[in-house]
Amino acid sequence: MSDYKSYDEVKKEVSTFYNQKKYREAITLLESVLNQFPEEIHSTVYDLSILYIKEGRHERSMGILEYGLRKGIIYPFWEGADLWKPLQNLERFKKIVKENNRLRKEASAKARPKVEVVVPTCESEGYPLFIALHGWNDDIATLKQYWKSETIEKEYITAFVQSSQVVSTHKFGWDDYELGKKEVVDMYNNIVQEYPVDTKRVIIGGFSQGGTMAVDIALNNCIPVTGFVVLCPGGIPEGVTKNTATEAVQRGLRGTIITGVNDPSLPGQRKLVRILKKVGLPHQFIVLSTEHWFPDDVPEQIDAALGHITER
Repeated sequence: MSDYKSYDEVKKEVSTFYNQKKYREAITLLESVLNQFPEEIHSTVYDLSILYIKEGRHERSMGILEYGLRKGIIYPFWEGADLWKPLQNLERFKKIVKENNRLRKEASAKARPKVEVVVPTCESEGYPLFIALHGWNDDIATLKQYWKSETIEKEYITAFVQSSQVVSTHKFGWDDYELGKKEVVDMYNNIVQEYPVDTKRVIIGGFSQGGTMAVDIALNNCIPVTGFVVLCPGGIPEGVTKNTATEAVQRGLRGTIITGVNDPSLPGQRKLVRILKKVGLPHQFIVLSTEHWFPDDVPEQIDAALGHITER
């Protein structure tokens, strides 16, 4: 038994080792807690597999991946990722990917979309609604931890929506955009029936792939939103064109895109902003000195974005 009281402590130290390229120290730490935090074994096994690759221990990496598969763990593999290039042409790894896909398909068939609704403490006959969408390989719990705003907590009904599309163990994504949009629309319709929502004051937002989905839903008028607040979206959604953006301007849509200067998706985000600018859609494009993640001042950023959207 290690001295670590929580898995968060482990993650912080592993992250420090990783950033310092002390892969062996990170491996030693994770191996020592492999059985101490059974609820986090999927994270431990996945991180170990990556660290073994960094150390050039490819057979060991595949061995720990196979160990996880036997326990039903699903991994967030994605095609073409540099991370797995050292293993991609190996028959053993191809079998791992095949079994992983089988487990993911099986889990996806049973998964259902989920929503957690938070009502503000102040009383009102009609609350504005904020719909928040998680990123790829993510979930509601993580989104709620980081997506915070004093304005939202005090004034808005907040709907944290989780996709049914399984990416890995306990984590989800929006790879099938049409299915994702249908799930969000269904959730919205249920919420406005069950809660006192002012349907003229609905805003949608999200992080990463969830941010891309939010822009798609907003510009294509899938639900009647007045604005969007997105953090580190992937770029231009497939369903967004100059025509859809022009129609959004006519509806009075406003939006804010927040990203980091080191976000790999920044070029695609700039293309999206050029479309918004060309059609005259009121928007903010805020580039912070961060990467593809939540900035430390995310509550203040969201509050400012809400102010931009609600000012008329």
